[in-house]
Amino acid sequence: MDHLTIVALALTGGALLAAVVGGVAAVMVNASRPAPAFLIACVVAALACVVAADTVDAAGEQRAARIAAQGFGERGCDYPAPVYSATPGWFTW
Repeated sequence: MDHLTIVALALTGGALLAAVVGGVAAVMVNASRPAPAFLIACVVAALACVVAADTVDAAGEQRAARIAAQGFGERGCDYPAPVYSATPGWFTW
C-alpha cells in the first residue's frame, strides 16, 4: 500500500473514531447532558478528518493519472496503458 492510501485510511479511521466517541458520549450520559462543546468538537473533528482524507485521495488520483499519462518505457509491458481519468474529490476541486 502506498503512503497516500495509508494516510487516507488513517484519516477515515479518525473520522470514525470521532463520530463513535461523540455518539457514545451523547447516548451514555442520561442524567447530565454532555457538554455541547464536546459534541460540536467531535463533529468538527470527524468532518475535518473526512475532508482531509478526501483531499489526500484526490492527490493520489492526480498522481496516478500523471503516472498513467507517462506511458511505458522500453522495459515496460507490450500492451497499451489503460486510460485513466482522475476525478476531483467531493471537497477538493
